[in-house]
Amino acid sequence: MQAWTDDRMDDLVNRVDACFERVDRQFEKVEKRFEQVDRRFEQIDRRFEQIDKRFEQQRVETARQFEQQRTETNQRFEEQRAETHELLMAINKRIDMLFLAYLTSAFGVIAALIAS
Repeated sequence: MQAWTDDRMDDLVNRVDACFERVDRQFEKVEKRFEQVDRRFEQIDRRFEQIDKRFEQQRVETARQFEQQRTETNQRFEEQRAETHELLMAINKRIDMLFLAYLTSAFGVIAALIAS
């Protein structure tokens, strides 16, 4: 078995200290890399927030345009319905007048046949 002299113990302590210093430096490098990664994620988060805002603005604009188009379409249908109603009423009036003319003619013919 080997005996540990003070010089060997001091050497061991120095070597262990050197290894811990090296490990500490490595951890500092790792921490710096994590900080860089954190900054990148923060940038990415900000970009996603901007994209989310743009999507929301686009959604609101699309909804507004869709509602405007729906209102215009409904207005055009109502105008067309009113115009069609007017035309049908005019046709109905003409049919009524034509029926009256035929009825009057028929009564005239019947009256003439009865009178003769």
